[in-house]
Amino acid sequence: MEWAFVPALVACTSVLACLFGVRWLRLSAEGLGRGIGKALECIGVMLGFFVLNVMLGVAVILLWRQATGMFLSLYFVTDVTLLVIALLQGFVFQWWRRESQAPTRRGEEV
Repeated sequence: MEWAFVPALVACTSVLACLFGVRWLRLSAEGLGRGIGKALECIGVMLGFFVLNVMLGVAVILLWRQATGMFLSLYFVTDVTLLVIALLQGFVFQWWRRESQAPTRRGEEV
């Protein structure tokens, strides 16, 4: 039963957010699909950054071991902080890409 708690909690908050968005914020239900697509793009970029961070971390640790003869654990690249930072990297990169493509005029929001 414990395994169902987190998915049920996330499902409830997602349904509440959808109801709030459609009824009170007047968001379109069709826009939800585009929002999910953008979220999946961000997750993909985040996973790309995570893989690059892990690969670079492993390479640096192995080079450090070879160059200095000192042991440095590969467990450093398994820290959950690396995943959180990769998430931030992915969001920043996606927003940077989006802002660079958006046509803006001085003083106007798009």
